[in-house]
Amino acid sequence: MTVTAAVLALDDVLRELAPRTLAALGGPCPQEELDALRAELGPDWSEDLDQLLREHNGSEAGPPGDLLLGHHLLPANEILSRRRMLVQIDLQEMQAMVTESQSLPAGDYAPGYTARFVPVAGHGGGSTLYLDMRAGPRRGCIGTWIGEDNDDYEPELLWESLEHLLTDITQAIRNQTATLDGGQAILDDGAVTWLD
Repeated sequence: MTVTAAVLALDDVLRELAPRTLAALGGPCPQEELDALRAELGPDWSEDLDQLLREHNGSEAGPPGDLLLGHHLLPANEILSRRRMLVQIDLQEMQAMVTESQSLPAGDYAPGYTARFVPVAGHGGGSTLYLDMRAGPRRGCIGTWIGEDNDDYEPELLWESLEHLLTDITQAIRNQTATLDGGQAILDDGAVTWLD
């Protein structure tokens, strides 16, 4: 399945069960924003991310736009700004470790937020879900960055790909079950809410 197919399957489930959440998803990303994101990410550009943004350029923060427990999809401009901020913070604090972690394979421990991580979903409290675009067989897997609390934290990689994440969300909403991160999907008044 492609990311586009996974997004369309999610849209179908939301249309049927949670139309308010579907309405909180952004429309297609403007081409100039995609071009700017692609130019900045360079070798870390992801065709999966391109497919997602061509369908939905983020979602509203907070209910009904959260597609995971406390996380909303980031639009292209917020992907850029959050990535710049996280890379800058960690470069200042842990230059040597961050540089070393960029050469480790995707899915491996990273002591700092590296420029090879591409944010895809965010939480108002600073937590970020990111695509790990380092080289290796797990390139494109999704990890969690929890900000300052990430010191000595081995990131938990829950999804092997963006398509896997979207499929997990779709199944959780359809069946009102938990996603791999433990968030329980509940349908309420045409929207999805998430319980911890």
